[in-house]
Amino acid sequence: MSGVEQVREAIAARAAADWDGGFIPENFIDLRASGLPELTVPTELGGPGGDIVAASAAVREIAAGDASTALVLAMHYIHTARLFAKPDRPAAVEKLAARILADRELVALSASEQISGAPSRGAPIRTTATRRPDGGWRIDGSKTYATGARAAGTIVIAATLGDGDGRRAHFLVPQPTDGLTVVETWDAAGLRGSDSQDLRLDGVRVDGDALVEVYEPGGRDTDATQPIWWPLMLASVHLGVAEAARAEALRFADGPRTDGAPGKLSDTARIRDRAARAEFEIITARAILDDALRAAAAGQLTSARAATVKVLVHRHASAVVDHCGQLIGAASMRLTSPLQRYYRDLRVALHNPPAEDTVLAMLATEVLGPIEGDR
Repeated sequence: MSGVEQVREAIAARAAADWDGGFIPENFIDLRASGLPELTVPTELGGPGGDIVAASAAVREIAAGDASTALVLAMHYIHTARLFAKPDRPAAVEKLAARILADRELVALSASEQISGAPSRGAPIRTTATRRPDGGWRIDGSKTYATGARAAGTIVIAATLGDGDGRRAHFLVPQPTDGLTVVETWDAAGLRGSDSQDLRLDGVRVDGDALVEVYEPGGRDTDATQPIWWPLMLASVHLGVAEAARAEALRFADGPRTDGAPGKLSDTARIRDRAARAEFEIITARAILDDALRAAAAGQLTSARAATVKVLVHRHASAVVDHCGQLIGAASMRLTSPLQRYYRDLRVALHNPPAEDTVLAMLATEVLGPIEGDR
């Protein structure tokens, strides 16, 4: 068994208690010890230089053990890939890469805010960053849905610069740091161990070089990395959950018949029908994601197509879990069965952006062009 497989098995055993336990620090200790956080650090910075295909494989494997832990790893890959891809890479990003290599540090990003909503739908960033006389920054505000809040050694904080011109920026904020508080509000039905908590920033002080990205007001984000990595990493989590559901259903089907007849459950028509239906869906999900990953690695995947993959893989992965649950029957809804956790995790994962209406609008623009007047 490989190191990654050992981590998967260890976190799967702990995830069985997610309903009661929520955040499981031991999962992230194991994740860091496995070396997976350093997978995508570029070779020129001393890392393995793993690409999006390698990152997807790692996320899928971890998600088969626990979707919450895999989501934190996926976010780490998404946000570091964006930072590492910048042609004018700041010195602070190179120092971050060194910490990831030395300490297997995890990186999170916090942009959403309770009052204003999701930035992906155009919500303003009310958290502010004000320049201090010594050249550093003071950050004040509050955040929500900060996935991996207590697992991350660095959190990328989105803030509006306090100079009045409306520019938005990203800052690297170490954790723990004075003024940064994790507020335990995450009580969702699924992905309970993702630690997607609120953050409060009260006079958080960072050095001047903690500012790593600035966006002009109303300007378009020209980053080409996140629109591809974000949806494909989320799709990787979804597919990993489906793979786990399939494995659990096949284990169940290998058991003895319950009607008193000789043979296995897999000999019965109902079990065979559900197994085939689940296989139909998972073959489709694998094909969609693998094709997209090949295109992404070749630089041939558009952001609209990548977003579509996230929606489609989630849809097929959910169908896999549903068929596997029906194959097992009512016992799949007991808290002792991992199937109920797979249901819950995928249902909550549905609400990670981009939402289906946004994806449909992106596809329409790609196929038909922009609406007249917006051109």
